[in-house]
Amino acid sequence: ANYFRNRPEELREEDVKQAIRVGVFCLERASAGQNLDFVKREVNDLLNKVQNSIIKIPAETEKGLLEKLGTGDGQVLAPINRLVKEVSAAANEKIDSIKTLMQDEIDPTKATSTLGKALNELHNLLDPMRKDSIQGSLDVAINRVSAIDGSLAETVKLVVKNTLQPLEEKVDGLSKDVRGKEVEAGIIEQTTKKGTPYEEEIVRILSNWSQRHGSEAQHVGADNKPGDVLIIVGAQNDEEANIRIVVEAKTRMDPAGRKPIGDSVNKAMTTRNANFAIYLSKSPEGLANEIGEWAEGTVEKGRWIACTHEHLISAVRFLISLDKLNKIRKAMPTVDSTTIENQIERIRTTIDRIKNINTKVSQVRSSADGIKTEADAIREDVKNALHEIDEALRKADS
Repeated sequence: ANYFRNRPEELREEDVKQAIRVGVFCLERASAGQNLDFVKREVNDLLNKVQNSIIKIPAETEKGLLEKLGTGDGQVLAPINRLVKEVSAAANEKIDSIKTLMQDEIDPTKATSTLGKALNELHNLLDPMRKDSIQGSLDVAINRVSAIDGSLAETVKLVVKNTLQPLEEKVDGLSKDVRGKEVEAGIIEQTTKKGTPYEEEIVRILSNWSQRHGSEAQHVGADNKPGDVLIIVGAQNDEEANIRIVVEAKTRMDPAGRKPIGDSVNKAMTTRNANFAIYLSKSPEGLANEIGEWAEGTVEKGRWIACTHEHLISAVRFLISLDKLNKIRKAMPTVDSTTIENQIERIRTTIDRIKNINTKVSQVRSSADGIKTEADAIREDVKNALHEIDEALRKADS
């Protein structure tokens, strides 16, 4: 691992292949060498045993016959004694010849032996660094075929030309239509059509709400930067008076907790110069258990709310109410804001009730209809509370 870490990244793949080739070759050669050494030891041991036995034959035969007939010149066994010695000498010569063959012709460790020469030739044939090896010859052939003026390139050019030629006239005809639609394409580039379907749905929902409440919803996520939709509430020419809420829309199913949500919305608020953020998950599965359907938090750039899709408008109205309440407190410390604060706490309480109800829905399927009805009633209660907050804020403004 340390070796490959220090190698350039573009060479690592080829280095791994080369390491595998070298390793396998060494293992095969070591295995062959071990097997050959074992055979040589067995053959040498057998030859030594045979040679020792043969050496004993003349002496034992001579000893036995001498006791009976004698082997001196002129005696009966003299010719037999000479024959036995000749046979013994011939056998020793053959054994020595076999040993020489094992050492000089079959020893793979010697480059001069027949087997050593054959293994060396095989190694050269498989050496990727040699031009006359299999790999080298293959590389030369591939380079020759794939060169710019090679046979493969010429064939591809011919096929492409024959394939595209019937389309050239159609392309020329369509080019006029494309020029006529350039203006339309430029408009589409600035609209929600460039975004994802879910972002487009959010923009549609927020645009309908914004038109009724003197606000503006902009689709800003087409630039692939943090933040998908920006809601601007207030005077366009007075940036300090604006409430800027950025919506970070998510369709993923892996649940996000407070830490990743905080990091995500802080980047989005920084990028879009917003003072509030909504982390919107299309489904409950995109939020961790600690978040549930609704959770609030604060980061360096401002406050945020994480919620599911059905709470989008409620989250927008909730943040606007918090901003107005803070401004009223700063401008008129003597104003009694208890009613508004009570309604805000009422919203938080009802949201917690919704969390508990949804937990019961998942646990008790048989009573899901009744629980869902209660949850809808609670959501209506949230809307009514927001309405009362709006009325209280309007009275405070007036």
